[in-house]
Amino acid sequence: MFVLKKKNSYIDNLRKRVKELERVGSVKIGYFEEQGLYVSPRPVKTPYNITYPQLAAVQFGGSLKNNIPARPVFDITLALHPVDKSVTKFLNKYFSNINVKTPTYSTKDVFQDIGEFYVHEARDLFGSSYLDALQPSTIANKTRIGSPYTTQPLLEWGTLRDGMSMKINGQVITP
Repeated sequence: MFVLKKKNSYIDNLRKRVKELERVGSVKIGYFEEQGLYVSPRPVKTPYNITYPQLAAVQFGGSLKNNIPARPVFDITLALHPVDKSVTKFLNKYFSNINVKTPTYSTKDVFQDIGEFYVHEARDLFGSSYLDALQPSTIANKTRIGSPYTTQPLLEWGTLRDGMSMKINGQVITP
């Protein structure tokens, strides 16, 4: 006679971790109303009355009226780093020690690391060759105002790039 017994079952640990992921819910990448109005780092006669999400919508989506080409940073980031491949490494780490009840890599850390990964990858696209080149008139204007990024798209002073954030459980975090 042959008897097959399971040695250990980690199903309860697995269920607990999946429920914890569902409880935290998600990480969002981008610009949020909580960040307030965009403030130019250079003196301007009339302060901009535009929020970070509004400015990002114009810059990333483009504006025919203002001759601004679309520069879809988030779409390009996801094309270069698909979620299924990029997120897997963080989830593998989270589930790697399923034999212990309390993970050494917390659920909050999973979402924080995923968010930081995508924020940094998206920020790296600012000024890159993945984006449409600048018009000569834009280069001339950036040179006139003393921008350190005269020929790089989406960069004038780096404020929009550096303001890219993530939101976890309603908390905006700028890495």
